[in-house]
Amino acid sequence: MRGLVSIGFVFFYLPAVLAQTDLPHTAVACFELGERLMEENPQEALRAYNEAIRLNPGFAEAYYSRGILREQNNELAEALVDFSSCIDLQPQNAEYIFSRGHLHYLLKHPDLSKKDFLGLTALPRGETTTIFYRQNSSSANPVFTLQSEVADAYFFFRIGLAELELQQFTPAIYWFDSALRITPADADILVSRGIAYSKRNQVDKAKADFEKALQLHPHHSEARYNLQLLSKGVNTSSS
Repeated sequence: MRGLVSIGFVFFYLPAVLAQTDLPHTAVACFELGERLMEENPQEALRAYNEAIRLNPGFAEAYYSRGILREQNNELAEALVDFSSCIDLQPQNAEYIFSRGHLHYLLKHPDLSKKDFLGLTALPRGETTTIFYRQNSSSANPVFTLQSEVADAYFFFRIGLAELELQQFTPAIYWFDSALRITPADADILVSRGIAYSKRNQVDKAKADFEKALQLHPHHSEARYNLQLLSKGVNTSSS
């Protein structure tokens, strides 16, 4: 999306080195093998996850880990199937829904991404040790867990981005406002709201957001780019 910073996340794992990659005979053991091999040998990890799912087709964690591995391998359509499978098995799991919502956004499915992130705002977070990291972000809080208030801001931000993609600029501004109430110094959200303001021909508000983003992060290229467009009398870009 031109004019918007691409947001992503990675997962932190602590794999152990295993010399033996012969597949065990139980689903749990295959899953644990896949977890240990994910970083050092992704192909063997995938083989282990496949076997875990073959042995236990209702193993939600195995679908989820296989989806993460496939996303890392840029097999996004396959990863989406896995995330949907584990959500079918555990529909209240915030971590699974978060991952699918993010992937829908990457695949240019803004309506489906919006649906997942809206669902997250209504769910109890539960306990998770997963750490999410906003890559290439100018946020002051790029690292968060799903229990944190920063996660709420991120959910609101992603709903706003989906509305922006859908050219629903007034709802987009509402969600960006909601995110900025929690993280007011987030330059990425300011730039996104500025684009939405520009699309509604609210040039002064758009300019103020781009300028504030640059005050927070003087080298924010998207803020500078969109501010230059405004100075030329050109509508800012979200493509």
